[in-house]
Amino acid sequence: MPQPPTEPRAKRQLFVAAAGVTVVMAIVAVWIAVHHVPWLGPRLHDIGVAIFGRTAMGWAERAAYTADDGWNKLWGIQERPEAYWNLPVSSASANASGAATPPSRSFPHSPGPMVHTPFSKDDGMWFPIVESSDGPLVFRLVLHPDGDRAESVVKVVAFDLKRCELKLAPGKALDKKAGGIAQEQSSKVIALLLAGQRASRAGFGVAADGKVLRRPKPGACVIRRGADAALQVGYWPVPAAAPQPGDWWMQTPSCTLESGELRPGIAEGAPFQGRRLLVGVSRDGNELLAGVAEAVSEATAARAMRHGGAWSAAMMDSGDGLANVVSFDPSAAGGQRTGKALWEDAALAGQSVGTAPIDATSLYVVRTGS
Repeated sequence: MPQPPTEPRAKRQLFVAAAGVTVVMAIVAVWIAVHHVPWLGPRLHDIGVAIFGRTAMGWAERAAYTADDGWNKLWGIQERPEAYWNLPVSSASANASGAATPPSRSFPHSPGPMVHTPFSKDDGMWFPIVESSDGPLVFRLVLHPDGDRAESVVKVVAFDLKRCELKLAPGKALDKKAGGIAQEQSSKVIALLLAGQRASRAGFGVAADGKVLRRPKPGACVIRRGADAALQVGYWPVPAAAPQPGDWWMQTPSCTLESGELRPGIAEGAPFQGRRLLVGVSRDGNELLAGVAEAVSEATAARAMRHGGAWSAAMMDSGDGLANVVSFDPSAAGGQRTGKALWEDAALAGQSVGTAPIDATSLYVVRTGS
């Protein structure tokens, strides 16, 4: 006949049961808190990375995403889970009141996330960020191309070239008299595409306003706007003669994407330092795409641009790795319109059109027509 458990053994069993219940309740409490307290998820993620490392946290994030997805399917919820550990305070799909803005259907179809377990349910979805009287002008897409690294991100901004035009702003290093956006264009600017805050010393060629500002290097990638007003990105021999007024070209270190294919020999290794700007064009030439990549390799950045719809793309040269895109509301009056940057750098706080000259040679987008 079995003997009743001794008192110490009974206490141990009770302790194990209580500990198990406590752990389950703690998990449930954290799960609920993460879904209702916006800052808690990113804070727990940072603490976990500091203690356990990125590999372990990547596994935990995938497991949490899979569990959340399974719960949604169990209850018939037809939407991707949110990765609350990586959501910023203001998400890509939130408007000024904090309410979610549905993606517009007047622009290219949203491609969806690049990985199976994205870090946000908005990954791979286009959202308007600049509106006009005849519909959205500028859209933004966020992609996390590496399922193990939450900090690896590529933000792509798209412009409708039927209603917009890309222009060149020579930096102070090339044109001390101008060194920025032409005064007559400042009221039309809807975005600045900044390769960095400081001018690069690589010496790639630039030509604008009917003159060659810096002689071209052989074999470099070229972004150009020719006499037919079409925007092109690729490898072409740069003419020795100065461009016609209104036309321009600039060289970049490399074309990362050509005719939908990655450049042969493109770097697949370690992520580059800082943020880098990529400029691309869709296959039909009707969309301009500007991507700002952080903590990814050159090849991964090119894949993200292709995923967003680019057919050809070039990586801009940078003197400091502080690339950014600043968008402006076209309905605001005057030339001193304060913009909103993809990355809220202190150096860009209060950035407005027509203020201080731009140090590095940059690109800007203007609204065409009325």
